[in-house]
Amino acid sequence: MASPLGKLLGRSPIAPIQRHMQLAQESVQLLCELIAAAMDDDAERVTEIHKLLTGTCADARTLRHEIRQELPGGLLLAMPRPDLLTLVDLQQRICQQTRRTAQPLVVRGLRLPPALNKGTEKLCTQVAEAAGSTLAAIRELDEMLEQGFGRHERRYVTRMLDALGRQVQRCNAQQLRLAQQLRKQEDKLDALDGLFLYQLMQELNAIADQCGDVGEQLHLLLAQ
Repeated sequence: MASPLGKLLGRSPIAPIQRHMQLAQESVQLLCELIAAAMDDDAERVTEIHKLLTGTCADARTLRHEIRQELPGGLLLAMPRPDLLTLVDLQQRICQQTRRTAQPLVVRGLRLPPALNKGTEKLCTQVAEAAGSTLAAIRELDEMLEQGFGRHERRYVTRMLDALGRQVQRCNAQQLRLAQQLRKQEDKLDALDGLFLYQLMQELNAIADQCGDVGEQLHLLLAQ
């Protein structure tokens, strides 16, 4: 019986990589839902979403292992196997980051001050959009192969990646604004909770940075 990865490889040599990025994007979306549940003080929903997030990250980790074991070496001369595996590793870091970011919300039952809800929601939206843009760019790999890395397709993907870079910059700016808002709330917070909230914002923004890293790896593939 053919393996699930084998079926994907049969359709497209890079379909497993695209599926892996889809799992990474889903993990980001689940994290945003988890944060929304935490803002609503819905502990049961936080636990439920965390279970889904953990499962999604585990699926991504398993798929990454299968890709590393089974992706043929001579299949894509235009895209060297080591560079593709680096791409998968960068995508996996997004999943790992979502799990780290969720931990204080689950383990400590960390709650955000209501004054930060709007800014946090905006940052979550921006990070989710960056992950979605990263997935959209990864999905263009098939088209690039079909077009033989033609000039038109290169320009199109380059524009997508440039837009992704601007999204990452907006996330960085929003994280700074949110930290400044938190600074004004410090006297109302337990000191340890305040520390974890700063960390939460940094960890959430790190997901956007990692999406940017995937984009940079795609830039590298385009340049070859």
